[in-house]
Amino acid sequence: MRPMKKVCVLMLGIAVSLATSSVVRADAVTDWNAIAIQTIAGVPSHPGATGLLDGAVYDAVEAISGRFRPYHVHIPGASGSPDAAVAKAAHDVLVSRFPSLTVSLDLTYHSYLAAHSLAEDDPGVAVGQQAAAGIIALRANDGSFPLNPPPPVTGGTGPGVWRPLISPDHLRLSRQCWRLGWPPSVPSL
Repeated sequence: MRPMKKVCVLMLGIAVSLATSSVVRADAVTDWNAIAIQTIAGVPSHPGATGLLDGAVYDAVEAISGRFRPYHVHIPGASGSPDAAVAKAAHDVLVSRFPSLTVSLDLTYHSYLAAHSLAEDDPGVAVGQQAAAGIIALRANDGSFPLNPPPPVTGGTGPGVWRPLISPDHLRLSRQCWRLGWPPSVPSL
């Protein structure tokens, strides 16, 4: 084989191996982020809970892996499946923020565990539960999630029909939903 041909075959082999090794793989974090987005989208005019959910999920995974510093919840001696911890942490945060959807979220949680061959008694479930409880307690009274969100803005949508850009109710919500002080994930500046 000529040298140029060898180089071309080698480059083709490398390109094929790189292309096949970067296959997108879903994991528990992306799965539960998708579930959270679907849940939040189904509740009109209500603020989301993805920041809270991501904090709980991070602390749950971090407690098991121990690679980095936790955001808020330190769980010494944590063990178990990180996927089970993620599922439980995300589930508990979503249930705390959307209690009217508890039955649906419970069904999603149990189906997720079964589909991924995760046991309900996996130690990771307890880790996820502790992480979620700690993050929920941390953000309990910061005003980020009002109990009574304002009604959606109503008005015409036809051509030439005036519709307010923002209602007084939305202004009230914007004041209620954002706490004063530092951003929640920045302990100090």
